[in-house]
Amino acid sequence: MLFGSISVLYQTLMLLTGYSLSFWLIPVISYFEFSFQLHLTCEKLPLMQAIAKTQLHTIDAVIDK
Repeated sequence: MLFGSISVLYQTLMLLTGYSLSFWLIPVISYFEFSFQLHLTCEKLPLMQAIAKTQLHTIDAVIDK
């Protein structure tokens, strides 16, 4: 029953828009992929900031000599 409803909904969507399911899924998948990459970047940000500060301190120490 549920599969039949999904099939009817899919056929209606295809008929009304003229586009297949892949046309609708690609932007959705791209959005979730972008969100996941952004989440990973935000998790790594404190580590990247700590590395940058360490490098700046090293450069300052070399310049002061």
